[in-house]
Amino acid sequence: MHIKKIEIEGFKSYVRKTTVDEFDTQFNAITGLNGTGKSNILDSICFVLGITNLSCIRAQQLIDLVYKQGQAGVNKAVVSIYFDNSDKKVSPIGYHAFDEIIVRRQIIVNGRNTYTINGISNPQNKVADFFRSVGLNVNNPHFLIMQGRITKVLNMKPHEILAMLEEAAGTKIYDAKRDAALEIIQKKENKINEINQLLDKDILPTLEKLRNDREIFIEYQKLDTKIMEKERRLNAFVYYHSKNEEKLSLEQVEEMIRKIDASRQKDEELKEAIVELEAEYKVLEDARSAKDKDEDVQMTERAAAVNKELAKIESDRDTLKAEQKRGASEIKRLEKANAQDTADMEKKRRELIELEGEGSQEQKMNEAEERAEKARTHLAAVMQGMTTDQEGNAITVEAQINQTKERLSKLTTDLKKDQTREKQLRPELDEKRKEVASMSKQVSDKGDELDSLLKEKTKLEKTLGGLSFDENQYDVINQRHQRIVFDKQQGENRLKDALNRNGHLNFQYNRQNLPASFDPSKVMGYTVRHFVPNEDRFNLALEVAGGARDS
Repeated sequence: MHIKKIEIEGFKSYVRKTTVDEFDTQFNAITGLNGTGKSNILDSICFVLGITNLSCIRAQQLIDLVYKQGQAGVNKAVVSIYFDNSDKKVSPIGYHAFDEIIVRRQIIVNGRNTYTINGISNPQNKVADFFRSVGLNVNNPHFLIMQGRITKVLNMKPHEILAMLEEAAGTKIYDAKRDAALEIIQKKENKINEINQLLDKDILPTLEKLRNDREIFIEYQKLDTKIMEKERRLNAFVYYHSKNEEKLSLEQVEEMIRKIDASRQKDEELKEAIVELEAEYKVLEDARSAKDKDEDVQMTERAAAVNKELAKIESDRDTLKAEQKRGASEIKRLEKANAQDTADMEKKRRELIELEGEGSQEQKMNEAEERAEKARTHLAAVMQGMTTDQEGNAITVEAQINQTKERLSKLTTDLKKDQTREKQLRPELDEKRKEVASMSKQVSDKGDELDSLLKEKTKLEKTLGGLSFDENQYDVINQRHQRIVFDKQQGENRLKDALNRNGHLNFQYNRQNLPASFDPSKVMGYTVRHFVPNEDRFNLALEVAGGARDS
């Protein structure tokens, strides 16, 4: 295998693509003037062969191999060498089928460094092995014999000459590979030792622990399977028990509903009895009111008759006064005194009425008759030239005057005492009035409520008084009523407990959003009670969709 042609572009001084061909198979020499680029052709060959010591081709770094270091618009250097591979005896391994082999190397400024063999990209070490297989190791110190090194080669020692011959024969590559293989073997042995230590110290104990954990886990799975089986049986038992309890609860609820209905029926009967009693009481009250009204009319008529008689007596007295001229002055004085006495009596009467309250109409009638009788007695005494005292007895005018003076003196004394007492009590009275004013609203409200209660109490007492009341029968009815109320309350409590235990039976409706024709008694239950999935794999989806409402 020998060089047929070299193509250079952008490498050192060759800015444009330059082709060097017509190489001889045995000996080649490059001649020319100084500075024409003879050394650059040799440097391009070393560049393709993969030289690593750039100082041998007069460069510090790869960018120095690009024309003017890429400052003249050229940013890459490309060198391609065409090898004649017609002699298959010295053909590289794996390339016997090719008569021509093209090795190309390219460097880009601030870019990649690439090798291709027959257009196929290869790493640098693969290209180095390619050239070593045919005895071309550019990195061997004796591959290039530079000027001044001939004398040094002639003075080499035997082992140095042997090494140079081995390099030329191509056996040196295998020594390098052997050394590299031995180094790799040593590294692998060291790695194996590390792996063995890791196995002994960490992996094997961990593996043993994992085996034990596996046995424990298998046992756990067995126990978990048994637990799941027990739980399924427990759930089945709970479900069966809940079904039975639900059935019993429904029966209890129905029983409670029947009891509640019975209690309600008894309540209705009691209410009807109360209505009948109220109707009877109203009849009695109407009768009593009619009776009181008749008595009031009679008393009014009697009072009118008395008043009429009194008016007649007064008229007769005036007539007698006109006829009795001799006692005119005395009669006037007596009339004045009588008027004063009448006013005092009226005042005392009002005080008495305020203290004792209103009397019955019959008492008033008796008092009117007494006053009429006293008036008749007084008139008879006047006709005889006398008068009457407070008891209605006939006395002389002088005695009447003396009694009147005594009464006047007594009344004057009482008046002074009352005035003194009034002055003493006025501050307290003002304070009490303030308190009364501040509490007027509360007193008024309580008074109204009290009046209402008293009226109702009086009304009920009158009603009970007018009825044929049997206390023993009342106690029996009251005990029955209390027992019914107690049974009703217990039934409601049991109903609430049953509804709390069976919340799914408690239906509550929003009447505003329901049609008028809606009948709650036709509701059979929740839809989910009538919905059964075809396959068990849908159970989870139904439970998630139903949430807390799923039972």
